[in-house]
Amino acid sequence: MKGIGWSNRVFTGLALIACSCERGVTPKAAPRSGSLAGVVRTEAAALPEHALPESVHKVCGASIPDSSLKIGEGGALANAVVWVDDAKPTPAPPEKPLLDQQKCAYLPPVLVAHTGGRLKVKNSDPLMHNVRAGELFNVGMPIENQVIERALPDTPGPVKIVCDVHPWMRADVMVLPHDQWAVTGADGRFTLKNVQPGARPVRVWHPLRGEKSLTVDVPAGGEGKLDTAL
Repeated sequence: MKGIGWSNRVFTGLALIACSCERGVTPKAAPRSGSLAGVVRTEAAALPEHALPESVHKVCGASIPDSSLKIGEGGALANAVVWVDDAKPTPAPPEKPLLDQQKCAYLPPVLVAHTGGRLKVKNSDPLMHNVRAGELFNVGMPIENQVIERALPDTPGPVKIVCDVHPWMRADVMVLPHDQWAVTGADGRFTLKNVQPGARPVRVWHPLRGEKSLTVDVPAGGEGKLDTAL
């Protein structure tokens, strides 16, 4: 009987140790990521079309819309960039964003690129274009369907791109160190997936309408809402 009692005590002790160890190594469940969706609006008025010189009429027409400020129904602001300001840095993706020169305009007028990444620029016109990004680069592109690549800054921030040959042409690149961003569509709406839950600092930026910082509550497994104006 004494041997049986001793065996039971040993077995019980080992079982308690095993349970304690299991409890010690069991990881806590990570909170489910959420999403962020909303709309960006503006009270600004649309800009008038650009009247073009006769030298480009054959390729580009007599006038083109000013795509630097696209406003939809109800003041919906297109091409605004929305990002989570405290998002963790991510590696630059292998694909490079493309800026195309079409019909005497930069398309898209606003895009997002990764810090330290590279930007591809294409000339789809049978015209001489010039691509200048401040002191970063200044390149003439005289050949139709010519494509170049240029390095982008290692620090976040906007980069303005113009054409010195056709001064109405403009594009803006927002350089960010992560992938937690979105660009509003023609209806001013955007959606961001896989956002860390909690009170998230969010920034909204448009090259002509400025920048705004907000805090949006993103529920775990749910959707945070943002409705703002620039």
